[in-house]
Amino acid sequence: MDPFSTEIEGWQKKYSFLEKGLKLFEGFNAIVKDESKGRYGPCDFIPIHENVHENRPKYKYFCMKLIRNIWSIDELEEEDVAADVTGDGIVSEDALKNALKTEKNVRCVYLNKWIPYYIKKEGHIPDYFIKDVFQRTHNMIKSNLNGYQCQYDSYNEKFIEPYNMAKLHIFSLIFGDFIEIIRIKQEKEHDDFLKYILECAAIYKKINSKHCPTNYDRTQLKLANTCKELQNFKSTYEYELSNVVELREKLPKLDDELTEAEKRILLEQEEYDAAQNGFSSTLQRNITTGTVTAAGTGALLLALNKFTSAGKLFRSGKRRTPEVENFLQEGPSEESFLNDPDYMHMNSDTTSYNVGYGSTENY
Repeated sequence: MDPFSTEIEGWQKKYSFLEKGLKLFEGFNAIVKDESKGRYGPCDFIPIHENVHENRPKYKYFCMKLIRNIWSIDELEEEDVAADVTGDGIVSEDALKNALKTEKNVRCVYLNKWIPYYIKKEGHIPDYFIKDVFQRTHNMIKSNLNGYQCQYDSYNEKFIEPYNMAKLHIFSLIFGDFIEIIRIKQEKEHDDFLKYILECAAIYKKINSKHCPTNYDRTQLKLANTCKELQNFKSTYEYELSNVVELREKLPKLDDELTEAEKRILLEQEEYDAAQNGFSSTLQRNITTGTVTAAGTGALLLALNKFTSAGKLFRSGKRRTPEVENFLQEGPSEESFLNDPDYMHMNSDTTSYNVGYGSTENY
């Protein structure tokens, strides 16, 4: 088993209630096997402003994954969501269309959450490069008038500590699903969920105490966005989560200082990240020299429970492509990774990027 799969297995044991979400992230992070499609051509031509010779293979590797993932959302069809539409046995066309639109919006949101986690573990990718990948992919998708263009929502531009803010943001987004877990699952699920809540509370305390005093500078956009999102998390935590009988007496107070136990939680996460980053650094050196045969992201996003498995996400349909067919399979060879026989020259247009906070409407 490759290191990436091993890590997924570890998280599934630690947070078993997140199994479906972990499979979704496994899909986003899966290796691109079929590079022969012209849609990956832009990855050879997007300008890199610094260290071009050192970073080109690393950037290309990320670029291909991102293009594949953006396309996979556009290529979802009604049959992929039909099983999720409930009713009296007769599913209306409008219901299917609405379900498909919702599913695409949801997956776009979580693709944007995958990006800061990928960057955290695999090394910095600047926003200008990510925006260029999105724009060039949109240029291809919009040849279909009904194509779905997942918009980039930049956590790097909007937040301090984007990696941790993505985790807190997701907690707030799918809070209702977590509450359902608490109410219907067994005691072990309660304990696993409580551990996750304690991690989020520790993250909140650390960032809030460091960056968001009462008189923080609200003219600094990144700081203002961060403190606003922390306030959203606090509201959910204090006014909704605290009303859950099973948790009420176990939740730490967010206004208290970090306890020794919470400091240990943060330290353990930092040590784990450092160990994973050591592997990622070795991996990136191998990619640069063309010796990589398998790869993984490092730590996975831990707050995805609502959505379907990666197998369903990239299930076959009328528009299934070879790269989707191979989506969850392992490893390109050295030769196929470093040599793409087909190229497609795409020119960016002036279409603006939607990096609005929390947007889920994408067309």
